[in-house]
Order: sequence, then structure tokens, then C-alpha cells
Amino acid sequence: MSLKPIQFTDKTVYQNNEQQCDLALGGFIRCWGHVEMAVFELFHKLSGTDIVTANIIFAAGIDQKTMREICKALGKERLKDDDFRYLDKLLERMKTAATTRNRLIHGVWQHHLIVDNKTNTVTRAEWIRFYEPTDPETVPQIQRKRPNQKLLAAHVFKLDRILALAKEAAELGQHLLAFVTRVSLQPVRVPQPVF
Repeated sequence: MSLKPIQFTDKTVYQNNEQQCDLALGGFIRCWGHVEMAVFELFHKLSGTDIVTANIIFAAGIDQKTMREICKALGKERLKDDDFRYLDKLLERMKTAATTRNRLIHGVWQHHLIVDNKTNTVTRAEWIRFYEPTDPETVPQIQRKRPNQKLLAAHVFKLDRILALAKEAAELGQHLLAFVTRVSLQPVRVPQPVF
């Protein structure tokens, strides 16, 4: 049995276009840049070093996970307990946001098609950003009539969600910067000899 190819018609409704996709993804990248700059400011403050040294270390290509770990360790040493707990929550938010950011950035644009099975025509087409799962059994769980919502959220990004993620990234960057501005550092403790 051969499958009849699906057809686009003049009645196909296009939910979005390539320019809208480019603008949404570009807006997200711009907002994520605010997060990265805020992390630099956080690192600069917690490290207590001059800005040139902080920039050299930061620009050396330390990945976000390592930078979060460094900031957490420095925060534990340099912040009051309440400030450290708040920083820890911010860093957890950043960890979750960074995972989503990586999937969004490393995904690909695909057309999501709604097909009328009787006529084999496309009734609706929508560009989505899709992050390919490493487990091949995941795709059918995303594509079935009642998809696994957790997997869908981890791998499929529609335009409205990308715009919401950009807003969340901008807010996270603002919260990080506000924290850097208001927090004061504790003096550095001088390490004691082991024995």
C-alpha cells in the first residue's frame, strides 16, 4: 500500500512565518545575553578581583555550569546566610533556564502540520522549534494524540513559548543584577593550617 502525499492548498492556514520565528529566537538570545552579563557581574563581585582579571577569567570559556558552581562556592564564603540562600535559589533558577536555553538554541525549525486525513490536505501549518531527543522512544510519546506533556515541554517550542522564555530570561537577568547591587560581602576568611 502506497501512501498518498499530503498536499498544501490555498485553504492551508499558516500560523506564523519565518520572519516571526527569527524575531522570536533573536529576542530570546538578546534576553539571555542579559543573564550572562548579570552572571559576570555576580562573579566579579563575589571574586573580589578587579574587572580586568574577572573579565579574563570569565572570557576564558568557562561553561555556565562551572560558573554557577564557582559563584555558589564564592557565595558560601562571602555572603551572609540569608543572602547565600537567596543566591542559591537564583542559581537553581538559572540552572533550569540554562537547560531550556540549550534545548531551544540547539533545536531546529520544523513545520508542524495538521492534516485532514479524509482529503490528505494540510489544514494548518505552524513553525516550531524542535530539540531532537536522544532516546528514539521519546518521539512517539511526543507525537501521539495525547502527548506526554513533560516531554513535549522539553522538546517542542512554539513561538508564544519562545517569547515567554525571553521574558523570563530578561527577568532572571534583572533579579541577578538587583542581587549583585544590593548584597554586601563578608570579609574573606583566612584559611587556617590543617595541622
